[in-house]
Amino acid sequence: MTTFYLSALFLFLLAYLHQKKKLYYSLSLIAFALALLTKEMAITLPSILGMFVLYDLFKKNTRELFTAIKKLLTIAPYAIILALFFVVRYFAIGLFLQSYTGPVKLSLAKVSRSITSFFISNFTTGGVRISATGFTFIHYKTVLVAGAAVILVLLLLAKKRRWSYFPFLLFGGFLLSLIPVLQYTVNYSPAYISEEGSRYAYLPSIFIA
Repeated sequence: MTTFYLSALFLFLLAYLHQKKKLYYSLSLIAFALALLTKEMAITLPSILGMFVLYDLFKKNTRELFTAIKKLLTIAPYAIILALFFVVRYFAIGLFLQSYTGPVKLSLAKVSRSITSFFISNFTTGGVRISATGFTFIHYKTVLVAGAAVILVLLLLAKKRRWSYFPFLLFGGFLLSLIPVLQYTVNYSPAYISEEGSRYAYLPSIFIA
């Protein structure tokens, strides 16, 4: 799935930024369809591509409405493929947005813990990873508020000093790609920790690797 997902992503970027647009664009759509057929986690790609297009329009300060609409419509075929995937999935296995184990049940606590745990797991290992994951599980509200404050400060500095917003685009891609796996968080208790959920972080990790 990751091979098809990354192929669809990079082929779209090539089609968007360079020549041979029709060839790259067609191959990207095929790769996206194959990624969906391989694993449902690929559903995040259209939103990530849309975020990139919006970033490009913002960076180039595009003011022409028709130009902006034309660029945004490049995402439409991906959205159509995604819609067809959900229809086929529903008629094939009787599921729409549910997981195979039942309805998706999320809470603010689970979402917060998943985001912080998955993020930290990409930069730590061994005992440090276990301790950091345990800390974020217990103090997830503090970690979330502190993280949001850091991002806000960095955004203000980027605006003031005219830094590139591209790192924020990558972080946005990380958050969006986490959406399908937020329910599979790391399970933690003072006596036991299971990092089974971290195996689902391989796809989001490409945006912060």
